[in-house]
Amino acid sequence: MGYYSEVAFAIRGKKEHVIPTIITYRNKGKLEYDALNECTYSEHEGVVTILFHAESIKWYRDFEYIKALIDLYALFEDIDDDPERDEEFEGRFIRIGEETDDAVEREFGAEPWDMLSYSRLIDVNVSNTPADTLEKLCATPTLPTNSPS
Repeated sequence: MGYYSEVAFAIRGKKEHVIPTIITYRNKGKLEYDALNECTYSEHEGVVTILFHAESIKWYRDFEYIKALIDLYALFEDIDDDPERDEEFEGRFIRIGEETDDAVEREFGAEPWDMLSYSRLIDVNVSNTPADTLEKLCATPTLPTNSPS
């Protein structure tokens, strides 16, 4: 048991900046958990996108694998925020918890909003066919009631 969340983050940047950052992440010491192995990657016109997505995960900050994922996201965010570095990255993070008011969004970079978004949905599981109209309902003959004589 426990509290589960849906979590996703996406990071993008020029390939010539992303690859050295990934190497830096991997070389920073012995990794108990390599978050890069949990991500997917795509490249389009020299821009690399890193994506992590888990539909049902226990997102507790004291878990080693969660720390590693947070560290990976933070590494790109810190580099993007550093005015002395010329690398530019964009990142977006979303976590949606089980409670209706439990959602966290973070982003960095110039325009990260197109990478991820979320919405809460309502699933309707009752019939709504055209025959189920008020006119039809009211036109239904009523059954006679037995009244005591």
